[in-house]
Amino acid sequence: MKIIECYIENFGRLHQFSFKFNDRLNTINELNGWGKTTFSTFIRAMFYGMEATRTKKNLEDDERRKYKPWQGGNFGGYIIFELNDKVYKVERFFADKSKDDTFVLYNQNTGLESKDFSANIGEEIFKLDKAAYSRSTYIPQNEINIAANDSINAKLSNLIENNNANDINNYDLAMKLLEKSKKEYVKTGSRGKLDIIKNKITATESDLKICLAKAEATDEWNERLGKILGQKKEIKEKLQNVKNQVDNASKYETRTAKLQQYTELCDTEKKLQADFEPFDTFFKGDLPTEDRLNKCDEISSELLKVKGELKSYELTDYEKTENQKLKEVFLKGVPSEKTINDCEAFISKYRENEIKIEANKLTVTESLKKAELDKFFAKGVPTESEIDKFIDVIPKLNEIKSKITTENSKLEILKNVQLQNTQQNNKKPKNTLLPIGIVVALLGIALLFLYFPAGIGCIIAGGILFALSFVKAKKQPSAAGNGQDSNMAIQKFVDDLTMQKQSIEAELNNFLGQFEIEINPDNYYA
Repeated sequence: MKIIECYIENFGRLHQFSFKFNDRLNTINELNGWGKTTFSTFIRAMFYGMEATRTKKNLEDDERRKYKPWQGGNFGGYIIFELNDKVYKVERFFADKSKDDTFVLYNQNTGLESKDFSANIGEEIFKLDKAAYSRSTYIPQNEINIAANDSINAKLSNLIENNNANDINNYDLAMKLLEKSKKEYVKTGSRGKLDIIKNKITATESDLKICLAKAEATDEWNERLGKILGQKKEIKEKLQNVKNQVDNASKYETRTAKLQQYTELCDTEKKLQADFEPFDTFFKGDLPTEDRLNKCDEISSELLKVKGELKSYELTDYEKTENQKLKEVFLKGVPSEKTINDCEAFISKYRENEIKIEANKLTVTESLKKAELDKFFAKGVPTESEIDKFIDVIPKLNEIKSKITTENSKLEILKNVQLQNTQQNNKKPKNTLLPIGIVVALLGIALLFLYFPAGIGCIIAGGILFALSFVKAKKQPSAAGNGQDSNMAIQKFVDDLTMQKQSIEAELNNFLGQFEIEINPDNYYA
């Protein structure tokens, strides 16, 4: 297995820390307190998780509380490692309780979650429990515990069984290996490695003797080399003298060539002077400057260019005819560019308006509907305030009609009551209270002799009934008069409402009459 990379979101004092491992020895050289132990504990926690919190233990023995992030945030991270030609990413995050921890294993090649290992990935990969890992693979800073536990013993036993060898077998195997190696080094016929090495030593000693003989001959060669170097120095001095002579001859030839060139230049000057005299006579001693000549060349070039352009702008017969027509059109002068631009803008605006008019033309159905509306509103279109006014009138008419109906109902009830009272008065009913009062009073007088309080009560009740009979007799005529007054007031209120209703209906009919609308007034009401 090979760890490739790890990332710590939060673990102890380490926050958003990442580390990539190389194929060689990886070291972290930092000061005490940086978090090296925390980093190694994080790697172990990624493979083996963390034990449940035990609040009774001290902080040093409780990793979950000890490495809980000091600054807050997610508690955990991930490790990317390679195993069996596959790259995995194990991701763990821890909570206050172990049951709330999360574990996810991804296959980095596919990016999907992998089920190759469970949350006990450390034991499944290393074949060691957490304690055995801590005592073997993981070496803490505080102490080194070399005692073996059951997991380590099982691992060592498994290795011995798998190799299928004990101490005796290992000895025999070692001896066989030594015998085999000896046969390679010592063979008959001088074919072993030792004989070959001895032959190489003999050959090397022979080469050494030859080299020593050559070294003795080197002194003679050095002496001969000294003589040759002396001869070389003499030849070099002679060569320098010859070179100086060649340089002097070269300088003479150069001077001779320059003299010849000078003579030729003098002849050329005389010839040019003769050719120049006619120009000097032409310009009368006032020769143009070089700038003036350049300016003349520019003007000449420009003149040729203009002539060419004029040639290209010559009118054809058709263009001459068209030009004559344009002159006749623009007798008052050619319009300015601004005038032309204004005309083009006006034409563009005109075309836009034509398109808008064409787009806004009414369809056949819309035209028919417009004709109907024109006929309907022949006398004018009402204003919005007039329409709102008569929209508000309808609820008011409904309210007046409701009041009239209510008051008529009241009036009808009062008339029926008065009619019943009149009929009862015409029948002249007997006043029953008077005889009852007399009977009760007589009964009270009789009881005076049997039970005095009851007798007194009957006498008082009889007196009250007697008095009530007289009061009722007086009120019957006045009630009829009051009923008549109420009927008149209600009838007057109904008449006023009816007149108001008729006035509003007439005003509404006049408004609708402008549009030749005939509506039954009953349709105004809901």
